[in-house]
Amino acid sequence: MSLSPVDATAALRDATEVESRSSMLRGYQSASPHLIIWGVVWAIGYSASYLTPDYANSVWPALVVLGVAADIVAIMADGKKKVRAEGMVVLFATAVIFVGGTFAVMAPHDPRQVAAFFPLVVAAGYGIMGAMGATRLLIIGAAVAALTLGGFFTLGNLFLPWMAAVGGGGLVLGGVWLRRP
Repeated sequence: MSLSPVDATAALRDATEVESRSSMLRGYQSASPHLIIWGVVWAIGYSASYLTPDYANSVWPALVVLGVAADIVAIMADGKKKVRAEGMVVLFATAVIFVGGTFAVMAPHDPRQVAAFFPLVVAAGYGIMGAMGATRLLIIGAAVAALTLGGFFTLGNLFLPWMAAVGGGGLVLGGVWLRRP
């Protein structure tokens, strides 16, 4: 039995859709550990900043170093994902220059501004990836942005524990969600 041109075209279209969905799900699974890592970093960092504000400037750099190290381990453990070290260095340098430049131009006057800035940058990154087809990342980014802004403008001194719970917890839950097909 031979396939008609219409049936062959439909079969090829179905195969392409399956391949595309499979690739997206694989991407989500690769992203999952990174969201979980940074969710834990955020939960610890925002909690420590709230409970021991005098040590916040020491706690965050240490947590970021640990988070980056955990990210590198996660990338290396993800055998199917090829990442060039040069690309990671350029990405990190770009982030440092962007953050440093932004703080130089628009110096924050309140530590809560700094605490809100990073989640908003992360949310924007997820939004950009979502605009390229990663719908779940778009949803996670929108949630992080909405919860960050809502807490910033309504919670005053409770903003840091809010971010520990909904920022850190939200990223962890988002990472778990990305693991699911």
